[in-house]
Amino acid sequence: MQEITEQVEREPEKMNIWLSIWYQPRKTVRYAIEHKNLGLAMILVSIAGIIQLLDQSSAKSLGESLPVVAIIVMSIIGGPIIGLIGWLIGSGLNYLVGRMFGGKGTYAELRMAFGISSIILVWGGLVWIPDLIILGKDVFTDQFYFSSLQYAWLFLSLLLNVAIGVWAFIANVFAVAEAHRFSAWKGLLTVLIPVIIIMTITLIVVFSVMLI
Repeated sequence: MQEITEQVEREPEKMNIWLSIWYQPRKTVRYAIEHKNLGLAMILVSIAGIIQLLDQSSAKSLGESLPVVAIIVMSIIGGPIIGLIGWLIGSGLNYLVGRMFGGKGTYAELRMAFGISSIILVWGGLVWIPDLIILGKDVFTDQFYFSSLQYAWLFLSLLLNVAIGVWAFIANVFAVAEAHRFSAWKGLLTVLIPVIIIMTITLIVVFSVMLI
C-alpha cells in the first residue's frame, strides 16, 4: 500500500500546455522541460515561422507583385526554415546572455522554452483563416476597397494580433526566466539585450552603407 502511495505521489501533474501557456507560462515551460521532447519545440517554431512569414508578406504588401497562392506556398516552405534558424540563434543568444546574469539553464532547456512559448503564436495563426476568407487577396496589399464588414474585421484582426504579439513576448520572457531559474526581470533583460545589440549592429551597417 505504501509503495502504491509513493508511486502516485511521484507521478507528474499532467498539463495541457496548449492552454496553460496562456496563464501559467513558467509552470508550463518547466513541465515541458521535464516531460516533453525537443521534437515538439521544433514543430511549434516551424509553424510559428510560417505564420510570421505570412505576417511579413502582408506587412510588405507582397500581394501587389505575387499571387496569393505563391505567397502561401512560399510561407509554407520558407517559414519553417526561418523559424528553425531563428529558434537556434535566439535560444543560443538567450542562453549566453542568461548565463551572464547567473542563469542555470542549458541550451536544450532554452530551446524548449522558446518552442513552448511559440504556442501562443501558433494560436494566433488561426486568425489567418478568417483573414483570408473575409479579406481575400487584399490582405496582402495596401490598396484595397473593403466593405463595412471587412473594415470591422480588419480592425478586430489588428487588435487580436497586437494582443497576441504582446502576450507572446511576455510568455517568452517568463519562459526564458524559468529555463534559467531566475526572476522575470532578469528574463526581460536576457530577451531585450540581444535584440538591442542586433538592432544597433543593423543600424551601424545601414548608416555605413548610406555613407559610402
